[in-house]
Amino acid sequence: MNRREFLGTTVALGIAGLSGGALSTAANRDDAEAVLEVVSHELVAADDATYLAATVENVGDVAAGWITLEVDWIDARDERLETDLAHLGTLGPGQSWRARAYYSGEEPELIADYVLEGRADLEPLPVPSGLEVLESDVDLEGEEVVVTGRFGNGTGEAQPNVDVIALLSDDDGVVLGDVWTNETDVPDGESRSFEGRWNGRDRADDVVDHDVIVTSSAF
Repeated sequence: MNRREFLGTTVALGIAGLSGGALSTAANRDDAEAVLEVVSHELVAADDATYLAATVENVGDVAAGWITLEVDWIDARDERLETDLAHLGTLGPGQSWRARAYYSGEEPELIADYVLEGRADLEPLPVPSGLEVLESDVDLEGEEVVVTGRFGNGTGEAQPNVDVIALLSDDDGVVLGDVWTNETDVPDGESRSFEGRWNGRDRADDVVDHDVIVTSSAF
């Protein structure tokens, strides 16, 4: 996989002009790679959680593989309080991900700045011909979004490792999160059931659609 950094920036809270526009793109990509941009980000202090809300867009022509956003929370003394992550298994061309990285510390009032970095596998996930989703469904259980279904292996050979990634999107088609499951040693001609869960917190009700991808390796 071709994992690269696509954003590295220190953000001082309260500075204007950082909420819109492309902040960074990785240079020297070719036509077979995704092009990711962070088009907005902001600190949100809600009653029950503090988090960084960031929107990532794939403006390239192919899907990206595994994406990670890493947030270092910084206090007024320029010392790191915590490091928190947000992950997404894949992002298709033209798709946007409305990501959240939640602060895991106990004193969010100490946050003065943050450092946001993004890394991704810019090559599409490998999907062998004949490895396909047979059925899938999505249900809501409280704050959890549950994706269930079956996939089949018609590749002509056993698959030692199969990852199932379900992207969860709102009514505008924006990806809110995903679920990920893994199956090993799948014989040719066999189907397997899968189930994955995503804690959507206050966004669980916003999920109206999903898209399931099966791959021989998400990593």
